[in-house]
Amino acid sequence: MSKEFAERIKKENEPFMEASRRNIEYYFNQDLSKEELTNHFVGRAANEYLNLIGISKCVSQMGPEVPVEEMQMISKQAHDEANHFKWVKEVVKHIAGPDFDLQGQIEAELAKPVDDRGANLIARYGMDKDEVMMAVYQMVAEGRAHVAWQQMADMCAVDETVAHYYANIARDEKSHAQIGERKLSQMDLSPEKEEEIMELIAKLRPELFKIITNNSTLAPGAYEYAAEAYGWGTREEVLGR
Repeated sequence: MSKEFAERIKKENEPFMEASRRNIEYYFNQDLSKEELTNHFVGRAANEYLNLIGISKCVSQMGPEVPVEEMQMISKQAHDEANHFKWVKEVVKHIAGPDFDLQGQIEAELAKPVDDRGANLIARYGMDKDEVMMAVYQMVAEGRAHVAWQQMADMCAVDETVAHYYANIARDEKSHAQIGERKLSQMDLSPEKEEEIMELIAKLRPELFKIITNNSTLAPGAYEYAAEAYGWGTREEVLGR
C-alpha cells in the first residue's frame, strides 16, 4: 500500500510541477540583464549551500540502525549538493566575469534576514529529524527542482554553458526525488501517518510556490492553474501580491 501511496503523491503533485515549469520558462524567456541574472544565480548558489548543510545534518543524525544502503544514498545526496554549489558558483562567474566578488555576494545573500529558501523548510518542519517527512520533502521539493532545472536545460536558458550545468543538476535532483519515493514505498504507514503526510504536502506546495516566484517571476496563469487544482486562496492571500 505504501507504494501506491507514493504514486498518489506523485500524481497529485503534477499540477504543482507544471506550474513550476511554466514559471521557469516564462522567467528565462524575458530579456534579463546581466545584473538580474547574476543576482538570481547568487541566490541559487546560497540555496544550494543551505541544501548541503540540511542534508549533511540528516546524515550526521543517522543512528546505527539505519540500513547502510540508505546511509550511502543520503551521503551521496550531500555530495551532490556540494557539486551543485560548485556548479552554480561557476555559472555566476561565467555570467558576471572573473572580477565579480562571488564570495562576498554569497555571504551577503546568506546574511539576509529572510526565510524564502526551500532549504529552510527542512528545519522549520523538523524534517531533518523525521525520516518519513524528509522523504516527503525529497519527493515534493527535489521533484520540483528536477522539473524546473530540466526546463532550463531543455530551453537552453541563458546559454549553452548554463544549460549544461543545469542539465547535470536536474539529473541529480531526479535521483534525490527517487530516494524519497523509494523510502516511502518501503514503509508500513498507518492511515493516520498518511493523512499527516498529505497535510504537510498541502502546506509545502504553496510555500514552495511562493519561494519560487519571489526568486524569479510569476508566469501569467501559473498561479491560477495551481490554485484551481489545490483549492488555494487568492494570489494576495497566498503570495502576498
